[in-house]
Amino acid sequence: MTSPVQVSHHFDGHTARFAEYLWAERPSAALCEGNHLTFADLGNALFRATATRYLPVAGDVVLGQYTLAIGIAPSFTGTVDGAIVFGTALSRAIDGFYYYDTDTIVDGQEAGFYWTDFSSTTAAVVSNNTYTPAAGVIPVRPAADDLVAFEGDVPGGAGVTTEVVLGITALPDHLLGPNGTVTAIGQFETANTEGAKTVKAKLGSTVFASLALESVAAQRLEGGFANAGAETAQLTRPGASWGAGSTAAPTAMGVDTTAAQTITYTAQLATATDWLVCTQATIMATPRA
Repeated sequence: MTSPVQVSHHFDGHTARFAEYLWAERPSAALCEGNHLTFADLGNALFRATATRYLPVAGDVVLGQYTLAIGIAPSFTGTVDGAIVFGTALSRAIDGFYYYDTDTIVDGQEAGFYWTDFSSTTAAVVSNNTYTPAAGVIPVRPAADDLVAFEGDVPGGAGVTTEVVLGITALPDHLLGPNGTVTAIGQFETANTEGAKTVKAKLGSTVFASLALESVAAQRLEGGFANAGAETAQLTRPGASWGAGSTAAPTAMGVDTTAAQTITYTAQLATATDWLVCTQATIMATPRA
């Protein structure tokens, strides 16, 4: 285990310094009982060691936060050098990383998320700056000087209708405890059409919240799960728009949260001419012994 650095936290006008670790390199909680530590891979949140585990002093800890648009493009046409025109207009010009199918921006281009800069609700320029969802990876807006231009004719093509991973957040092993909870909140904007646009949140490969967005321009997904007295058993909080009821009943899961897991947002469009954008999302854990 590497020697910890020191991180400052401020309380009531006073400054205190605490040892900082990576979660995977944490010392035994029993050996540190009563002391406070911070963890670099959990946003330098301050934790208190108990006899059996670490608990965040604030009660909650942010696992992941997305504030840059991540979306799925609709069918589109193009001209040259990344210039495209969406077949279905966005509700507003939303710059961000959009998912395009193989060979639709330029021959040889792989399917994935590419930076898209809009001049209107339909016209945009796609750059060869990519975002690949992975645990701990948060998309960042590329600086103008860092944009990599596509060169050549733009074939254009249809929007994808397969399930697309929008973001992946790490859930560290042993973080939640037997009664801990996770809350996932995402804000989505979509084409206001009858076509189904399904967003899901998953613990590992198990869906704990989902919502079908139909005939709405924007909607918020709130869902989560709670460890049900054991670190290997959960009860879901099914997805619902903010303040609304869910037509789905809570379900039981059996995911081992003593092992490292991932929390994943996905989206899927039923119609290739539709679009969907996640404009912000927060995944929060509330550990409990």
